[in-house]
Amino acid sequence: MPVDSAAIPPLTRLLFVCSGNICRSPAAMELARLWLTARGRSDVRSESCGTLRITGEPAAPFTRQLLAERGGDLESYRSRPLSYFLLREAQLVVCMEQAHREIVRLELGGDTDLVAHGIHVVTEWHPEERYRDDAGLYDFVKAPLEEYRAGIEELERCVTGMLEEFFPQTP
Repeated sequence: MPVDSAAIPPLTRLLFVCSGNICRSPAAMELARLWLTARGRSDVRSESCGTLRITGEPAAPFTRQLLAERGGDLESYRSRPLSYFLLREAQLVVCMEQAHREIVRLELGGDTDLVAHGIHVVTEWHPEERYRDDAGLYDFVKAPLEEYRAGIEELERCVTGMLEEFFPQTP
């Protein structure tokens, strides 16, 4: 379902939300940045934060490794907590799970219209219809490498689907 660009401002600021902000949301942030950069979209900012309000922790080792394999760089990345300020600055909020979306709604005091392009769960853009729902993407932060890799690949499919929907004219 394409977005009606005349009704809302252009999308220039994405915010990805997970629990600890060391695995899924920084990975989604970096995957989005890589996709946008490859298409010359330096006008769009990709950020992340976590609902557990953990501050200053590095991205998980497998997250750093698997994103580096894709050309990303999370070596200097540090976690940061979800805040009202970050939400007010975002134009699109993409949560990893339904529970994160509920926390975002609470943080906004229920005023979800403050986020121009909405508050979503990443699996809404899963390429396989049977996985498109509000449940979200499970937290694979403590999984062994191959399971972690599969989680990153699934996340990448969802993020790519989301970006293709919001930036359909981007080559």
